Amino acid sequence: VDEKFGLILRANYLGDLGCMEIKKWTDEIKDNRGNCNLKGLDFGANYEVTKGAEYLCDALKNVKRNLTELILDRNYLRDTAVELLSGVLKDEECELTTLNLERNEIGAKGVQHLRDALKDNEHNKLTVLNLAANDIGKEGAKHLSDALKDVTCKLTVLNLTYTCLGEKGVEHVSDALKNVNCKLTVLNLTGLGLGEKGVEHLSDALKDENRKLLPNLSLCLRENSISDKGAKHLSDALKDVNCNLTGLDLGVNHVGVQGAGHLSDALKDGKCQLTVLQLDNNIIKDEGAKHLRDALTDVNFKLTELNLAQNNIGDEGVEQLRNAHKDV
Repeated sequence: VDEKFGLILRANYLGDLGCMEIKKWTDEIKDNRGNCNLKGLDFGANYEVTKGAEYLCDALKNVKRNLTELILDRNYLRDTAVELLSGVLKDEECELTTLNLERNEIGAKGVQHLRDALKDNEHNKLTVLNLAANDIGKEGAKHLSDALKDVTCKLTVLNLTYTCLGEKGVEHVSDALKNVNCKLTVLNLTGLGLGEKGVEHLSDALKDENRKLLPNLSLCLRENSISDKGAKHLSDALKDVNCNLTGLDLGVNHVGVQGAGHLSDALKDGKCQLTVLQLDNNIIKDEGAKHLRDALTDVNFKLTELNLAQNNIGDEGVEQLRNAHKDV
């Protein structure tokens, strides 16, 4: 038991039997009022939890008044178990704010259950949801979009890494970003194969007039085969008066010299609010570094963090950036 977090049972291959034992344990340590003072539970990577999901959810009901963080990644929960878990989330006494369901073979149906728990539920307190590495597809994205557009949904951090959304799924997520009820501050869309059209959907959403009414957003688009054309779409968004993007991760893409030029133009624009830019593992080379050098010395430049690792930048490019840094 970790004093700061709570109970850590990670990677013990406990499976269904382990869920049964947790249920017994929480039954035994409840006080007379039915409370169990457990703040966090890490039950990740415990092999295949199927029949035991019911026991686990019963255990969660014992700790619902105190439990704020639940880690269940890599347990092969699937949609049926998520339905049971969503029932716990709907309980008005549930205090859960962080839920990690990464790599659980959850499909669109499971996400639909989560949507039902997140929307039209004034008692819902969930702010952080990790659904990475689940094949939720475009239908799952539509369910999440519906939730994000609901006024009672409180999600601020959403991880959709490797979730097979496709172009249509990204369009659904982009649609949510334009809604006045969307509260997201961090959105991770790593490894979705967005392509130019997907980036265009996101860029259009970032320029929507409702964005200026919403919280600042940090967007991760790593491993999406984004090229110079995609960088141009994003740069146009960054220069828009409505865009409130403060963090952008474009690592492990195909941004080249022209893309670096487009981003440099955005960074020199007074309306650009970006403070963190990750451009590692692209192909901007020395010429691209020169473009960014010009941005570094511009009066409108606001970046506090810039990552250019693994970009084939040679001595000339490094010297350009070093001299620009001296002038800042």
